[in-house]
Amino acid sequence: MTGEMPQGLGKLSNLTYLVFSDNKMSRRIPNDLFSCSSHVILYMTHNNFSGLLKPGIGRLSNLKILQIHGNSFSGPLPGEIGNLTSLMLLNLGQNQFSGTIPVGFSNISSLQNLLLGNNNLKGEIPDEIFELKQLTELYLTNNKFVGSILNSLSKLEQLSRLDLSGNRFNRSILDNLGKLNKLISIDLSHNLLTRSISGSVIAGMKNTPVTISTNS
Repeated sequence: MTGEMPQGLGKLSNLTYLVFSDNKMSRRIPNDLFSCSSHVILYMTHNNFSGLLKPGIGRLSNLKILQIHGNSFSGPLPGEIGNLTSLMLLNLGQNQFSGTIPVGFSNISSLQNLLLGNNNLKGEIPDEIFELKQLTELYLTNNKFVGSILNSLSKLEQLSRLDLSGNRFNRSILDNLGKLNKLISIDLSHNLLTRSISGSVIAGMKNTPVTISTNS
């Protein structure tokens, strides 16, 4: 399917699933789409959508899954996404988003999967993100994030997959990673980290693949 997303979808008041993945649809999302608060799942992956992701996305109050990776969205991440308090999976990866992670994302207490990799995001990870106690996946790979790997990381007790590779994190990799006993994989490669995880922590994570290559 090519061309623009059709108008009028917002008038389908009972529509809960909307899937426009793996097409060649382009330009921007029509504003009326954000009027349909019944949406529970929205897939618009691997198309040619571009421009800003508008604040109206925050009106989809029942949304549980938002997947728009593999497009050309640009500009800042709208803080209004923080209004989607039922959201469980948020995948905004493989776009051209810039700026920082909005602190408002911490309002999504039900969030389990946060995937923001392969964008142009920068700055430090807000401390508030580490209050998302239900997170099982955190993918921030290939951005321009800086700062330390915070002690707060150990708060994410449900975390099973962590990928912070391809950023500009510095300082040490903290030993309290060993407290995350549900981790299946960790990738901290291609950063500016100055110290590896201690041997005692590695021993406690013997069944967890850990990648820390190409650091300082």
